Amino acid sequence: MMEKMDRDIKDALLAKDKVRVSVLRMVKSAAKNIAIDERRELTEKDWNNVIKKEVKQRQDALAAAGSGRPDFVAEMEAELAVLKGYLPEELSETEIRDVIMQVIQDTGATSKADLKKVMPVVMGKLADRADGRTINRLVQEALS
Repeated sequence: MMEKMDRDIKDALLAKDKVRVSVLRMVKSAAKNIAIDERRELTEKDWNNVIKKEVKQRQDALAAAGSGRPDFVAEMEAELAVLKGYLPEELSETEIRDVIMQVIQDTGATSKADLKKVMPVVMGKLADRADGRTINRLVQEALS
């Protein structure tokens, strides 16, 4: 992944795509810091976690900014677009519901009290392909 990131940064530099260069350098730096701190090579999952963290930071910044600063909103949305291009494609709500229903059936969950039985299993299956908030909301709906 580091080689891919280096190639993409080089391509972005040649294309004079300042936003892409900036975002990719931030991701690479965050990943290098983790690799140094933990003294190991990062796995694909580690890279996905770094990118997800960057996505979440930008989503939180967008939520906090509101629509009062259109220049900031446009910048955050451009950065989000770059970051999401590096994550696996997210599942639709229908696909998530299918997995949730299967897990509910497998665990024998019947009410919201069983949320602690269902959530870890669903998150284990969908963590890289769906947002945790969406999963939580859909599990709660299914158990209601």
